[in-house]
Amino acid sequence: MLESFILLAILLLIVIAYILIVTYFLPKFGVQSMPEDIKEKIMSMPELPKWRTIIGYIGVSILVLGVIGVLIAAGVLAVREKLSFGMIFARYLIILWGYKAFDIICLDWFLITKTRFFQKVFPITENCEGYRQFGFNKKKQCMRVIAMPIISFVISWILTWIV
Repeated sequence: MLESFILLAILLLIVIAYILIVTYFLPKFGVQSMPEDIKEKIMSMPELPKWRTIIGYIGVSILVLGVIGVLIAAGVLAVREKLSFGMIFARYLIILWGYKAFDIICLDWFLITKTRFFQKVFPITENCEGYRQFGFNKKKQCMRVIAMPIISFVISWILTWIV
């Protein structure tokens, strides 16, 4: 199971890199999951230079491949180690729920509502109410938390047949 936590750590580093790249290179792309008032202010900002946008999309593409790689590596390692259905299921739950916990606690609660990170990067959003609205996307987050065991079950079932 140590491998599961290592894969989770790698995934979280990718997520942090994603947040940084999107914030500095693709703010209008990255703001889609933010509260409405913050989203409106950032969407009204002038477009960034094309070179920054291109770098952003290249970076995001690489990071998406990294996420896919982590998820595939979790499966490949599970097959190599001949893990049982339960162990594969646990591995994917650790990775997916670990990511979601990081997303809710570190990104939604801490980064958006407690730090002043985005206000420093985007001063235009300084007085937005959204920075004080932890849980602004509760329904979406709950649906994802509920979907993750289903996804883990399906992946585990498929990988168990391979083993």
